[in-house]
Amino acid sequence: MRHSVCIAPLAPLALLLLGACLAPRRHVDEWTDIGITQKVDVWTQGRHWRLYGVTVLLDSVTGIPADRSLDCDLCRVGFPRSQIDSVVTRRPNEIVKGIAVQAGAIIHLVGYMTAGSLIP
Repeated sequence: MRHSVCIAPLAPLALLLLGACLAPRRHVDEWTDIGITQKVDVWTQGRHWRLYGVTVLLDSVTGIPADRSLDCDLCRVGFPRSQIDSVVTRRPNEIVKGIAVQAGAIIHLVGYMTAGSLIP
């Protein structure tokens, strides 16, 4: 019984951590400012591609797969916009906010567990 009492307060904290990991994404179009190292998720024909060095045009999206070197121009892949289901990215400041929230949650958790162990 004691363990269920200790775990119950952690449920909101788990949700907070999950929310920090799932920072909002924004759809990408030809006017979106994308940094060369910013990762972009492309879904096309049931397949997910994570790209960087992305160029978005009116009729296509091209980029280099994230597991390849940014210098590998031969690795660049392209997709016609008519075959793309979704193109999204995270704003860099939202990633920083997510990391800050995670750090705060971890500090809170450590403080909570430490304070709990000091109580007789």
